Amino acid sequence: MDQIALSLVGPIVSPIFDKLQNAALPYFGGDITEEELQHLQNTILPKIRAVLLVAEAKNVAVLQPWLVTLKEAAYEAEDVLDMYKYQRLKAQVSSVPKFIKTLKKTARVVVAPFSFKTALRKSMEKLVKIADGIDQFTPLVSNFTNQDPMNRQQKHAASVSSPSSPVFGRDLQRDSIVNMLISAANEPSTSSGSRIPVLAIYGIGGAGKTTLAQSINNDPRVVEHFDTKMWVHVSRIFDAHAITKKIIESIDKGECPRVENFDVLQSKLKDMLKSKKFLLVLDDVWCLDKELWDQMLIPFNEVGEMGSRILITCRAEEVTSKLGVHHSFSLAELEDNDYWSIFMHYSFGDVKKEINDPQLLELAREIVKKLSKSPLAARMVGSSLRGKEVEYWKQTLHRGDMLKDTLGALYWSFEQLRPHLQRCFALCSLYPKGYYFKNVEEDCVRLWIAQGFIEVPSNSTVTVEDEAMSYFNELLSKSFFQRKRMIGMKCTIYCMI
Repeated sequence: MDQIALSLVGPIVSPIFDKLQNAALPYFGGDITEEELQHLQNTILPKIRAVLLVAEAKNVAVLQPWLVTLKEAAYEAEDVLDMYKYQRLKAQVSSVPKFIKTLKKTARVVVAPFSFKTALRKSMEKLVKIADGIDQFTPLVSNFTNQDPMNRQQKHAASVSSPSSPVFGRDLQRDSIVNMLISAANEPSTSSGSRIPVLAIYGIGGAGKTTLAQSINNDPRVVEHFDTKMWVHVSRIFDAHAITKKIIESIDKGECPRVENFDVLQSKLKDMLKSKKFLLVLDDVWCLDKELWDQMLIPFNEVGEMGSRILITCRAEEVTSKLGVHHSFSLAELEDNDYWSIFMHYSFGDVKKEINDPQLLELAREIVKKLSKSPLAARMVGSSLRGKEVEYWKQTLHRGDMLKDTLGALYWSFEQLRPHLQRCFALCSLYPKGYYFKNVEEDCVRLWIAQGFIEVPSNSTVTVEDEAMSYFNELLSKSFFQRKRMIGMKCTIYCMI
């Protein structure tokens, strides 16, 4: 994970250098000679940008200490520049209320001794000093420029719709679980402590538990059988209060009122569930505390109508035994043909598509062998290979060791993103695992814009908002985001970073 975090330094720092090159240098005015300005603009900053390009596209270990030092200096320069721009903007205000003028006067007393140009110059000089050590990385830059077509895709990829998430090789398990959910013969005994039957799907990370649960949740037989369906992502920290709020929001399709008292919250949930036959799906449960689990289920056990059900997904069989699950289903390794179908679906868009190029077909089969039958790896790698040339597939096969485990395959997929998409997706690590974007424009796009991550040419007629949405759609098409059909147009992200 540290390796992934360090590889993100380049993508995050690059926009800062765009800002410094375009905005900071003109502020020096007469305080910098023409020769110094030319040296900064034409030599120092381009050199730094060239190495950052390598850092964005490839995880080069030798670059990391230098990048960390560079990041700290760049942030310092950006902070000074932002403060300087703020002061310039404030000075342009010609007519303000008297009390605002008083505040301005007070503020000037505080900041007057501080010379922004001096501070900015010192920051830039620090960057120049750091850049003095950049020549040692020149071979990396030249090798990258000349040899690495895999990570240098200049063409802007078209925004295409994300492939749907069909289930392959799990038909028998899906039908078995659906039958248990809707059958009246599966009411539990009281020995488990839960009046509502609890079913579980368990398996290793990336095995397809969530995809199978989605398919079950959207099955027409399930939709017709239950009055109310709720879907909540749980994750490692089992917070009964937060989960209950999410359940209420899943029923109401809106924001839950702020209620701090857990008993009041549970009482509200009871009122919403009265006289209803419900299905509650809890995705990614890690809880091993039976007492806490039973406490959260109190409203469901007290008011749930006969025929109500709870379905959970989890990674460990231990969770199912600790929580007293009534029926559990283990996701075994997929058959070869089923796994091949997943890869074909995401890499070619059609399971039955005929590949006329024997070389491409052989490359596809060799890559699939490397993926250790992880459905998530097949989805991510297949999406990254979609529409690529044979040469790209060859180079992917040569990275086979990285593809052998799910995390390695996910990281490889991240490496294949163009730098500006890496920046945007890296920023999404600020959100908790399983976070649902209720409004993509509000939750995601505006954050990218505010950070200066959206690149729009000055002569373009495309708005920055539209360009940002094209970034989002491209990440969606490559399966870095996943649309949840059971809750409309909301999206979630994989926990890659």
